[in-house]
Amino acid sequence: MEKNISEILSFLTQSQVDDYDTWLKVGMALHADGQPCYVWDEWSKNSHKYQEGACEKHWKTFGNYSGANVGIGSIVQMAKDNGYKPSDGFSWNDPIGRSNGCENALKAPNLELKEYLRALFRPGDTVNFVVSSFEKDGKFLPSGKGANKSFEELIKACDTYEDIGYILGDWNPKAGAWARINPMSGEGCKNSDVEEFRHCLIESDSLPKEEQLRKIRELNLPCSALVDSGGKSIHAIVKIDAGKDEKLYRERVSKLHEFLAKNGFPVDKACKNASRLSRIAAVTRDGKRQRLIAVNIGMPSYQQWQDNCDIGNVISNTIDDFWNANANDMSDCLLGFRFLCTQCPWLIVAASGVGKSVLAMQMSILFATGRDLWKLEPHKPRKVILIQAENNFLDLVEPAQSITRILNLSEQEKADLRKNFRVVSDDTHSGEGFVRLLENICERYKPEIVIVDPLMAYIGGDISKQEVCTKFFRNGINPIIHKHNVGLIVLHHTGKQKAKDLKQFEANTDLEYLGIGSSDITNWARAVSIIMPSRHDKNIYEFKHVKRGRRTGSDPVIYLKQGSDHKDIFWYIAEKPAKVVRTQKGDGKYNPNTNPIYEKLGLEQMSPISKTKLFEHIKNKLASLGEPCADSDVQRIFNNTKKTYMVFDEVSKLWRGRLYIPETAFNKPTEGGAL
Repeated sequence: MEKNISEILSFLTQSQVDDYDTWLKVGMALHADGQPCYVWDEWSKNSHKYQEGACEKHWKTFGNYSGANVGIGSIVQMAKDNGYKPSDGFSWNDPIGRSNGCENALKAPNLELKEYLRALFRPGDTVNFVVSSFEKDGKFLPSGKGANKSFEELIKACDTYEDIGYILGDWNPKAGAWARINPMSGEGCKNSDVEEFRHCLIESDSLPKEEQLRKIRELNLPCSALVDSGGKSIHAIVKIDAGKDEKLYRERVSKLHEFLAKNGFPVDKACKNASRLSRIAAVTRDGKRQRLIAVNIGMPSYQQWQDNCDIGNVISNTIDDFWNANANDMSDCLLGFRFLCTQCPWLIVAASGVGKSVLAMQMSILFATGRDLWKLEPHKPRKVILIQAENNFLDLVEPAQSITRILNLSEQEKADLRKNFRVVSDDTHSGEGFVRLLENICERYKPEIVIVDPLMAYIGGDISKQEVCTKFFRNGINPIIHKHNVGLIVLHHTGKQKAKDLKQFEANTDLEYLGIGSSDITNWARAVSIIMPSRHDKNIYEFKHVKRGRRTGSDPVIYLKQGSDHKDIFWYIAEKPAKVVRTQKGDGKYNPNTNPIYEKLGLEQMSPISKTKLFEHIKNKLASLGEPCADSDVQRIFNNTKKTYMVFDEVSKLWRGRLYIPETAFNKPTEGGAL
């Protein structure tokens, strides 16, 4: 049985594929030989009569055929009549190079050229090829812009002439000939003249041919054609499928080159050009054939190849991996008790003007010198990069000098700070541009922690849209921090909410979702903290770790105050402010007429409760205190305290204490029970 059905079919002429009886006979022979239907369908696409689904429709009826048997030998004989020589077949395990003068006898040159052209081009394409050459330093190079012919004209010539000199023109037999790998405009030979960015050329002069072929096959590259150059290399014409999008072409070619380099296949950098010349199949070069090795091998398209590579990069684990791992391993820990780890993001949310930039500078200096941020330990001096977009140089000088002065750094800490801390100021990159900037920064400076201030300057899209956030964070940022084992801290703004709206938000919503934009931002972040002004003292701020908070090693709520002036730029620890209970007039001051009994009822911190349950609670509390607890007493106390100590939620129809903080606001487990 023949090894390569596709090769046999390639010897059938255009008239044979166009002839209905021959076409049907080929399908029946392939069916009888056990070949899949798509082999027939792919061959049928060479005909202008091709109709989608016709092959499949006929294929289903072949099992019921009761006429004379039609076998694969019928196709082989037709191919032999057209010049096919089975004895000279080529497989992946065959040696590459001279074959005692028999190399050129594999296939008729005109048919090999035709197969090559069909693999690379389509009807309507203009093919540019070069047969002129000149010699320089003992090497022959292509000369001039070459000739332009339509795909149809070349195919017709291949069917008409056996001598490909009549098809392409005469070339220097010592030099060989070349063709551009993409369809051209017919007006020039530069990248700007490329009509469709369909292929790129992959070749490597530093690997033996056998190794090149092995790598191409092993890596499953989506090749339209493989050509033995007749020299040191194999020319792989790889599908890029970028259409008319030159930017997409460059991106895909760069990814392909990076992938090949990582897998031990060094590629000639000049191969990135879309107008690149490659050795054209079937012509001779210094007595050796520029031989067509194979067509349409590997994955069917670039996208399918990329998807296949991505699947190969997915990390998977078995239950034994988890059982055998050390649960106390802290090797990936950067801050706290795995509060911030390598490859993980920490989101800090605060209103505009609160002092996020000062916090970014202060935590950078503390972590770079090995000091804790309000009991959040870095465990050792960390290498920190601060990327910021809101402050000019002198705006950075003031907090940097003030913070280092107030911290009273030792000489060793100053040395650590010089070695470990750097600020990158950039207000020109966003979206994909920022992702590339982050990649370059991580490559160049090798940080352990990167702080980004603020997110809004760099996301480069509508932050309220999940698809924008998913593309930026999960598809853009995550691969970078995973690749470089970086912990990422992102400072973000809240929306412009009014005070009453903020209280309503705090009462009814998880505080980690306080930041402006899509909820996917918070879902993406491994840890979340917020800075909010205290409701009891306008000069005090509350720093709350609202996601993964138990792993900080610090208090769930840290009370802070700012320095007094521009010479005192610093976030200081503050005392917890005294509670302010609003009177019925809502003046926010202590009511001297407040009944001491009210304080003992625990109403101000009461969790959400129905009115019926509330009355039961008050009645039971009064009874336990030895106070009058008739229904009239309960009603009176409710009337006197409902505006002072409690809040009614119109949505849930429940009462709660005015100072009640939802359990989800801090010190709570995340989904799945992990902290």
